[in-house]
Amino acid sequence: MATDLIDTLEVSLEALADLQIPRDLSISPDDTKIAYTLQALSKTGDHATSSIWIAKVGEENSSRRFTSGLFNDEQPQWSPAGTFIAFKSDRHRPGKSTAIYVLPVDGGEAYPITPVDCEKPIAAFEWDSTGTSIAFTSADEKTDEQVAKEKAKDDPTVWGEDLEYLRLRIAHVATRQIETIVCGNRHVHDFSWSPDSRQICFTTHKGPDINSAGFYGAEFWITSISGLESKMIVEFPGPINQIAWGNCGVYFIAGHVPTHCLTSLSLYELELEHGSYAERTDGNEEHCCITLRKNPSCLSYRVQRYLADEFFSISDGTRTKIYSEECEMSSFDVLNTPDSTVIVITKGDGSNPEEVFSVSECAGTVKLWILYYLDGMIYVPSKYKPEDGPLATIVIPHGGPYWRVTAGWSQGGFLSYFAVTREDFHFRGAICGAGVAEWTSMTMTSDAYWFQGEMAGGAPWDVDASTNTNTSHDPTTSPTEKKWISDTNGRRGSALWHMRNVKTPILILHGENDVRVPIEQAIAFYRACIHNNVPVEMVTYPREGHFIVERRHLLDMWDRMRKFCYRNLQ
Repeated sequence: MATDLIDTLEVSLEALADLQIPRDLSISPDDTKIAYTLQALSKTGDHATSSIWIAKVGEENSSRRFTSGLFNDEQPQWSPAGTFIAFKSDRHRPGKSTAIYVLPVDGGEAYPITPVDCEKPIAAFEWDSTGTSIAFTSADEKTDEQVAKEKAKDDPTVWGEDLEYLRLRIAHVATRQIETIVCGNRHVHDFSWSPDSRQICFTTHKGPDINSAGFYGAEFWITSISGLESKMIVEFPGPINQIAWGNCGVYFIAGHVPTHCLTSLSLYELELEHGSYAERTDGNEEHCCITLRKNPSCLSYRVQRYLADEFFSISDGTRTKIYSEECEMSSFDVLNTPDSTVIVITKGDGSNPEEVFSVSECAGTVKLWILYYLDGMIYVPSKYKPEDGPLATIVIPHGGPYWRVTAGWSQGGFLSYFAVTREDFHFRGAICGAGVAEWTSMTMTSDAYWFQGEMAGGAPWDVDASTNTNTSHDPTTSPTEKKWISDTNGRRGSALWHMRNVKTPILILHGENDVRVPIEQAIAFYRACIHNNVPVEMVTYPREGHFIVERRHLLDMWDRMRKFCYRNLQ
């Protein structure tokens, strides 16, 4: 009976691959409209495409397409007067260059305000409060000498040289003139205009490498818009995720334990006058501050608390919870008006695709839910009845506090590898996607080796094998002194070293160009299965990175996953 029920709930993989996902929500300054992007779950051509849409707040089925969808149009931002929308696009040379375009809301042609031939992508941009300038970050273009050497194939890669530092630049909308105001041997990670548009607060890293802030921390700076007057405010001992400067001050998101990556994220306030910072939320390992948003009326942020997403606004220094619901709401925006608070969100679940919703409530009111402290949730088909009998069960490992589930991918792939090696666990099958099989080699080859090293308990170059003394947590060790560890214990947490207990059929899936979890992890576990007579199927996907995005590859992967589950759960 259960098998018949599953057959009636067959999902069209093609429809799933073509599903349009909303993101980049932005409320107009007059709180009447929403701009957002739609992007398919898969990529059909050589480059990604996305379109910008506009909808009316509080009016169902009011969405209309704003850009064609032939190019990668993304991150729409309303001008302060609400008459223009700025966005990033590769429409001049799809997949090869990016520029910031401005498009009148009432109609007209989009025009670029930054050079259209730049190959270096624009990382972030933001309107000033007057609507006359847009600040953005991008790396320098290649010099004529570098281009000539590449053409002549005289181009050895010297590690540590020719680093692509992000520069802070200002584009003047009317004249389209560009000024670079922050350069030099520092990497501008993020920035935010002051409310009066006279200054910009920005964060820098020692280098553009993804691990830089983990090892060396970050710095907060303030600069005038000319770039001639810059001042370092304070150092921060770890990575900074986002920064926003509103009427209530400067806030940012960083780790609850700043020097570690294995910590929940918290909201901090930057004290500009005193050159200090303070944690402003209840940051702990149970609650995680995910996203910070800036709107002319207020700052807002999203917190994941157990199974609920919560939204807070910051106005006049007061943090107020404005909405909460037990579902994933990955994109949002908040605007305060004298009479109410307008919230726009995306939400969906395993049975419903993500859609855009608007919520208007009096400020401070919250939709209350009965609070349960749960370790997980169980989903069954909508047509299931208890008399149908037990269903086959698929376990999706928990991934908190950053993600509620990992779905057997990345760290979830590691958990899948590791689970099948446990003698007291008995699974009918395991799907391991882009997972870690051996932690020592992972710290040596992953692009994010600071993060991976902490996951592994330490990197090989932090081990002093001649001693049993561990100084990594010794408070008497000075900050400048090398902190040695006696053993990483990496083998105890690596599935590859526990193949004796593996009997579960395994499906391995991996992108061939994955730099986060290199494909050698999959190859190693596949070879281990072959030499230990473990039923294994391994599929790798050309051109794919850490996530599979090409449409044909996604369809193939989903089809293999579905058949694997049916075959092993019958």
